[in-house]
Amino acid sequence: MSCSKSTKKAEAFADLMLSNGLRLVNGRSKLDGAAKATFDNGRSLLVILASDPQHGPCTTSTPGPGLNSRVFLVLYEFYGEEDMQNCSEYFVEFQTRYLPPIFGLEFLVAICGNALAIYLFFTREKTWHTGIIYSFNLAVSDLLYTLSLPLLIAYYAMDKNWIFGSPVCKLERFFFNCNLYGSIFFVTCISLNRYVAIVYPMYAHGRIEPKHAKIISLVTWILVAGISAPVFKFSALDLRNPLHTECIGTARTVELTLYIPYSLFLAAFGCGIPFLLTLLSYVSIAWTVFKSESLSALEKKKVWLMVFSVVALYAISFVPYHVLRNINLYNRINQQNCTDSVIVHSAMQVTKALVTLNVCIHPLLYASVADSMRCSRRKDSPRNYNGPI
Repeated sequence: MSCSKSTKKAEAFADLMLSNGLRLVNGRSKLDGAAKATFDNGRSLLVILASDPQHGPCTTSTPGPGLNSRVFLVLYEFYGEEDMQNCSEYFVEFQTRYLPPIFGLEFLVAICGNALAIYLFFTREKTWHTGIIYSFNLAVSDLLYTLSLPLLIAYYAMDKNWIFGSPVCKLERFFFNCNLYGSIFFVTCISLNRYVAIVYPMYAHGRIEPKHAKIISLVTWILVAGISAPVFKFSALDLRNPLHTECIGTARTVELTLYIPYSLFLAAFGCGIPFLLTLLSYVSIAWTVFKSESLSALEKKKVWLMVFSVVALYAISFVPYHVLRNINLYNRINQQNCTDSVIVHSAMQVTKALVTLNVCIHPLLYASVADSMRCSRRKDSPRNYNGPI
């Protein structure tokens, strides 16, 4: 490596270290005229001290705040074996090749679908029953996250180089979690609401009112924000190399032992329990509709299609995403072989794209909610209740 190229690379890396506020933990353990530096982002670097006279004009002595020695000439950019470096490049290649066009298409569909849904809620629905209230909150959640998608599209299109700063990185990841668990919780609210209205129509009549749905929606937003808030601690910028800064969606390697219990909690409380409630609700709805003699075969098929769609929504996106995310975290902390890690990581990216696809699918759910209200005006059970469907 030539003197000029080495110095240029060292200066570029030093600038990135300082701009991202990295703190030198240990930079004084001499190793054959060099030093091993460990930074608080978990990376270790083999460096030559700037004051080492052996390297003469190739050294640099630019000082910087937050360092307890001078700026270094970087010899090796990462710790670990070469196959782990190649493994990381496979991760990046999959994300940068497939995610930008997928997210771009999802952005266009979701921004139109959810904006139109909110407009129709205000202009077409004169009476907001409980189902409409939950659907409106779901549409707002989807629209807020959709507005953040251009940041991710730019990030992956620029070879996973985050240029928007640490606060925006944390905020984008927070919006992703809020939309993910907001979607799950509001879909669960819609499911339980339908369950009560269809399976126990006489009980629901006069007992479940729009004001109850508004209170539950407010509590849901607070709960979603609360379980998503730790993202502000764990999500951070990380240097992949001197020219690329990653926005970490989970946690840096040094914080994985703290993050994994949080991730398992999200999988159980944020996905597992709502999934079971939604599944049981729609199984009961399907059984009630199947036994009803007042519904036509076509109407029953519509209900079964709705049941299948919601369960499939979980089965192909929410559940696989949480399972694969935790397997991927396990692979990171246990340093599994590259082939297995690439398969799991790539599969997780696919499920992440499917999770984002939900913001495109949900407008169909809103339409079924509005349609179910209009179809519930007949007097025969289970359609004898003109209320929260």
